[in-house]
This record gives sequence, C-alpha cells and structure tokens, in this order.
Amino acid sequence: MQITRNEEYVTSRKRLRARVSLASFGLLIAVMLLPFFIDSQAVVFLWPLFFLVFVLTNASKQLQFNWGPGMQADERLAQALKPLNNRYWLGAYVPVGKYVVDQLLVGPEGVLVLEARNHPGEISCVRGRWRRKAGIFSRLFGPIPPLGDPSRDIAATMDAVRNDLDEAGLQDVPVSGAVVFTAPGVALNLDECSQTAMTLAQLESWAAKRRNSPSTEVIPDSVRLQVIERYASRIPGGAPTGSARPKAPVR
Repeated sequence: MQITRNEEYVTSRKRLRARVSLASFGLLIAVMLLPFFIDSQAVVFLWPLFFLVFVLTNASKQLQFNWGPGMQADERLAQALKPLNNRYWLGAYVPVGKYVVDQLLVGPEGVLVLEARNHPGEISCVRGRWRRKAGIFSRLFGPIPPLGDPSRDIAATMDAVRNDLDEAGLQDVPVSGAVVFTAPGVALNLDECSQTAMTLAQLESWAAKRRNSPSTEVIPDSVRLQVIERYASRIPGGAPTGSARPKAPVR
C-alpha cells in the first residue's frame, strides 16, 4: 500500500496542542492567584475568565486526545491497512474543499473515506444517535472528550469528496465511508446506524481479505491513478511512500 501523510498539518496540530495546553494552564494559575491581588468587589469580574479557562481546557483535552503521543489515528489505520497491495493509496489529512479529511483510501473499488475515533469503552449507535457509556462526571471532567456525531462528520466529508470529484469530471468514481474506532477493546453496539462503523480489528480483517482475494475493480487503473494524483498533489511532498512504495511517484 502507498501512503501520503500531510506532515505539515500534523506538525501544526501538535504545535497548536502545545500552545493551547500552555495557555489553559497559565490562565488557570492566573485565575487562582488574582483574588489575592485585586479588590474583593472585583472578584465578580473573574467569572468570564473562569469560562475562558473552561473553554481552553476542553479544547486542550480534545487536542491532546487526538494529537498526543501515540494518539495519531493515521498511524493506527496505516498499520491495519498494511496487508493491502500497491494498488491502494492512503492519504492522511487531505485538504478537500473546506475540510481536511482524516483518511482517504483510494483503490480499485473507488474512494473510501475513513473517520477515526480514539474513544474506548462501550459505544452505541442506535437509529443514528451515538453514545459512549460513561458517567456524567467522567463526561464533563474526564480526560476523554465528547464523542460527537461521527455519522454527521463522515457524511459531510463524503459529500465534500463527491463534490470535489464531480468538479474534476470524476463523478463515476464511487465514494463510500466508514467510522473506525481505533482504541483497543472498544465494543460497538450498532442498531439502524446511518453509517458504516467498525473497530480497528475489523478494518484489519477487511484489508487481509482484500490481500487474499482478487480486488473487485470498479474503476479502471487510469482513473484510479488520476484520483490518487489529484489528492496526493494537495499534500506537501505528496509522493506516496510506504512498505511497498513504487520506485517513482505516481503520475
């Protein structure tokens, strides 16, 4: 499998994580010390600062959860998809319209959009509504940020990819999507879920089956290479790399 990773985006996210974490910690210390240096009647004006601390703390928690050491989802997905042959290309953090798509897998079957979630534990999607089993205190103050709505997020990025391919005259390229939960031991309960969802182990099993069986070719190689070139060119240093990389960049 060929891989192109947007290293500039990854670096910028890590830099943002460090800055937001430092800002939230510094502001928290300031809010705790200010009452000792200001008039007691002015303490009431600290509430906006407390709110800002809350906002920054949650932003820091989200960034740490996604971009902390060992948390990059693209590394876990690339490992799971390693069995795929060199007809597949994985693009990590690909700019598409106003979105940066987490992962795009291009192969003989078309384009597969992957929306990663690092959340552990028991997760359910019942009639399109997502929920992670956790106590109220843990949800508000624990180290794991809210799950959000993976179905909505992946639907938006899939639409962006479809529109982008339409603009390039590639409207016949199939676009599908899947939400992938990367945490070890995560348990999924899916009942009338509006989007495909799977664990990292299930994704790896899917990739292994593709290795051991002939690929179902939906788009010809010329179109597949055109799609790869379109998205790889948007990533700085966009030549594909990987354990089975070609000797020259795809053209």
